[in-house]
Amino acid sequence: MAQDLTIRLLGRPKVTKDSQLGFQRLARKYVVQGPRASKAGIEDPNNPLFLEVGTADEEFTDHYLVNQQIDPSSSMDRAALTRDFVQIRDTFNAESVSESGDLKKLQRKYTVLRSQHEKGYSALSWAEHPHNSNIPANDPWDYLPEVIKGSEPGVLSYDVFGNVSNTPAGLKQPMVALNGVSIAGSVSIHSEPHVPLADALSHARASSDLTSSWVRATATVDTSNPGVDIWSVSWVAPVTDYWTSQEGKKSNPGSSAPPSIFDFDENGVKVLRLGKSAKGGTSQVVYKSYISFVVGEDPGVELSSFFNGSGATLGPAVSMDFHFVGVDGNHRIASFRQALPNTWKTIDTTDGLKFPSSGTGIEEGNPKPDGSGNYSLADEIADGAGIKIAEGTAKSYIFNYTHQKDEPYPMYQGQPIMKTGGRMDWTHYYDNSSNYSSTGGSSIAPIFSHGNIRIWKIKTVFIS
Repeated sequence: MAQDLTIRLLGRPKVTKDSQLGFQRLARKYVVQGPRASKAGIEDPNNPLFLEVGTADEEFTDHYLVNQQIDPSSSMDRAALTRDFVQIRDTFNAESVSESGDLKKLQRKYTVLRSQHEKGYSALSWAEHPHNSNIPANDPWDYLPEVIKGSEPGVLSYDVFGNVSNTPAGLKQPMVALNGVSIAGSVSIHSEPHVPLADALSHARASSDLTSSWVRATATVDTSNPGVDIWSVSWVAPVTDYWTSQEGKKSNPGSSAPPSIFDFDENGVKVLRLGKSAKGGTSQVVYKSYISFVVGEDPGVELSSFFNGSGATLGPAVSMDFHFVGVDGNHRIASFRQALPNTWKTIDTTDGLKFPSSGTGIEEGNPKPDGSGNYSLADEIADGAGIKIAEGTAKSYIFNYTHQKDEPYPMYQGQPIMKTGGRMDWTHYYDNSSNYSSTGGSSIAPIFSHGNIRIWKIKTVFIS
């Protein structure tokens, strides 16, 4: 190739270490003939004075052109040319990690050549770059340079449910209702199949290939520097799963109020706030929450069934709409119409609700009125046995009792009842006699998203 006599190198280059743009930076100075410093000479299609961004230095071949400038001299016959070359990094030049609440954030800065280049952009990304004026503005994530694409963080090193087996002290084994999912070794609790929480999550992880990974967050690009773009990119990821104690005391004014325990029997209504004193006693029940996270477009069928199935919610509630009619058959001696939010119902059976019997005075050994013999001890016990005033399930009472002639009456607060009507329903129950913890509610909700990828937070409350 013929030597270009219109431009001459002046001495050795200036080399600078630890440049903010790269590992090393060098500047070369030239003297050029006056006509080459004109617009025509700078843009000459056959021999332009200004070279393309990313052109390699002839000696330092891993240093690439980022900037060039012409300085005039005292004569029209010549000018000074300076070319700046940078040894561009193959990775980020700054990194920071922070954590707040349930999320942690990774922030990185990159310097890349503003050109289609191995140290800059691929052909597809360069076509989307705003430097090309015929391309409309795009999301910076649409034209990421190759170095960012090649160094994006991926799957996290920890197991999505790695701490589920670290059950807090004092909490009975946490169980989860299957809600239609089939898992071997289930246990029936109040006629509903359950499995340990750890087994349910292990099944869900294997069935839906659940993972936890970094999710794209923010991307900004500074194009104000000559020849290079400065990228600031961040990713967000969930923290590890964890158990948290809720002792019924607000940790801050914005925290949720502690839940209540509700009971109802022949003596009336009893409501106790967890960990709080009330007339007649204090509830010693403490509830624990297990928090976990998965990343994906959706949390998977199994997790949705376990924690959103059957309308599961973090807002346990009791709803009452029933009444009792006295022995005159006309007047209600008690009426209940109320909704109690953030409340669990205590249960020890699903066989409904019984009130004590008024009895008919039967005693062992007394003769029967029909002359068929004497009453037995079993007859005496049966005469005073409880009378069912409502049919029951694990989550409802249906009040449907009607007194029959010559039969004893059920007693409520010392008054006989002729008839009951209405219903009581609850979303969650607490069984103190069980060998397992009771589920106090659950939810799945996205707490961060980018495009169609979301970080899902799964929260499940247990009481014991």
